[in-house]
Amino acid sequence: METADTTTRAPAALTVVLVLVTIETIAEVAFVIARDDYGPGGKALVGGLVAMKIFLAISARRLQAGGALGLLLFELVGILVAIGAAWSLTLRLVLVACVITVYVLVLSSLHAFPTPEIR
Repeated sequence: METADTTTRAPAALTVVLVLVTIETIAEVAFVIARDDYGPGGKALVGGLVAMKIFLAISARRLQAGGALGLLLFELVGILVAIGAAWSLTLRLVLVACVITVYVLVLSSLHAFPTPEIR
């Protein structure tokens, strides 16, 4: 998998995405851990899957297209969670706002990613 060369710098928007996704993920993992209906194994599994978003954001920050695509897919799941969650409307709207912000920032940074080569 090719990454951008050392002369190409990631846009500042991808750094903002990394910070936003980290904060969002910490809140989501805390929510999962606080729930009573998951067992310890379920909490670890769901928390680990949610935490994987941070690694995808790091990968996108390194201008790896797979990380950006994976992050966008994971964030899409956030919309589904917000629709089906029994949280207050405020919390659900905050989650949707985070997802939309991440989408806008990642999509606005796609120009910085290396062009794929067909071999």
